[in-house]
Amino acid sequence: MQSTLFEKSGSALAPRGGAGGGADTAPQVEGARAPKSPDEFQRPAVENGEGPLLVVAGPGTGKTFVIQHRVLHLIRKLGVEPDKILCLTFTEKAAEEMRGRVEAALAEADIAGQPKVETFHAFCAELLREFPVESDLRAASASSRGRGSCASS
Repeated sequence: MQSTLFEKSGSALAPRGGAGGGADTAPQVEGARAPKSPDEFQRPAVENGEGPLLVVAGPGTGKTFVIQHRVLHLIRKLGVEPDKILCLTFTEKAAEEMRGRVEAALAEADIAGQPKVETFHAFCAELLREFPVESDLRAASASSRGRGSCASS
């Protein structure tokens, strides 16, 4: 499975090592109208085949917008079931924003089901709780007792 990284290059989202240029999505300013569809620089990230995709860019550059449209693309064009899609971010605030925008986009498109939108921490903690034997959580818990481990036995 191939992973593709799109990052801020010049003033647009571009594949790593790719050329940027042109205008990107306007910063999120109260009262500003968001574009309805990805622009020419965002489209390659939205339509980037199957498999993992990492979008790296600064604040207000359209990362959540790209991910929201990528989710729609995966469901509509590639037939991926919504519950087979995972969107991860670093902060709970970003996860809440992404979750709300993805849910709104799916509702507007009359698509049932929801992808999992989580922080990296919440997703990994859930995996450890769900698969304690596979993650050898009991052994880790025993060896780290008294050291503030987040594992429970």
